[in-house]
Amino acid sequence: MAGLLEANEQNKRAYDRLLQLWNNERYSPIVLPREQGILDTVKKYLSTSQARMNTYDKVHRDMVHLHMERLRYIFEDYVRLRLSKLSDKPFLYMQTELQKYLTENEQDAAKAFLELSLQLLNTTVFQPIRAMLSSHATELDPEASFQKELRETLNRQLVLLRSKVVVVRFLQDATITSFDTGIVVARNDQLAVHFDAVEDHVINGSAVLIG
Repeated sequence: MAGLLEANEQNKRAYDRLLQLWNNERYSPIVLPREQGILDTVKKYLSTSQARMNTYDKVHRDMVHLHMERLRYIFEDYVRLRLSKLSDKPFLYMQTELQKYLTENEQDAAKAFLELSLQLLNTTVFQPIRAMLSSHATELDPEASFQKELRETLNRQLVLLRSKVVVVRFLQDATITSFDTGIVVARNDQLAVHFDAVEDHVINGSAVLIG
């Protein structure tokens, strides 16, 4: 960065540090501590540099433009990476020890993603299954008569959940009776849903009435 826009030492340090933050964020499974001061310095640099573009000759201006586009991409991708992690497992960032790594806006985003995930789970899995179970609840042996239909419905709905077996943890009103890398059992009202998983990938599911 030095030499392009009379970059001072502070700007150069901010640029180097942003590269480190970006690379670290790319390979970390969770959101890392955010250094807002570095981001503010880079944003200010981009803003002031853009305003001075017209004062340079064409060759210099083209060089500066290419450099700024690269820097802007790194900055924006850093933000995208963090949001992607929040959207992937929002429940994780409800933990106090991880929330300190987030800005207020990121905390709000995580809560919004969590709410959407709750709605998705409820509308695509629990509501359809509960309705199906209720419609057969008066039969002498309800489980035997609609097990195939239930299994097919579960398989269709689980596709929508992609690989997020941990989505069952979004059930605020459910009791998780078992949770590990292999089995998840969630209770909701009179419904229990059992998920089998391999390395967090849903491979099977079943549901039964309780009590």
